[in-house]
Amino acid sequence: MTITPWGGYAGSSIYDVQSGIGFVNNPLMFDRVQKSVIYSSFSPLADPFLANAANSYLYYRQDTRFQFNPSVANLLLLAWRGLTVRKVKTPE
Repeated sequence: MTITPWGGYAGSSIYDVQSGIGFVNNPLMFDRVQKSVIYSSFSPLADPFLANAANSYLYYRQDTRFQFNPSVANLLLLAWRGLTVRKVKTPE
């Protein structure tokens, strides 16, 4: 998904913008991208980024520390926080 270009529908003008103009995230440098089609189950193995996760702020705090000061220690702490985020039980 990180290599897939995405953006507005091709052919939009500045006077009739509906879904956006142009594409971004085009690392393969395709000319005149029209659309991207992805076939996948979209079921990740682990997802520490859920909005309903308890203590997810600890993960994001460590992510900020890693982005500010990239080091092996901060990377290991980030991985640990990603593995230890608890999911909140939702009432049924």
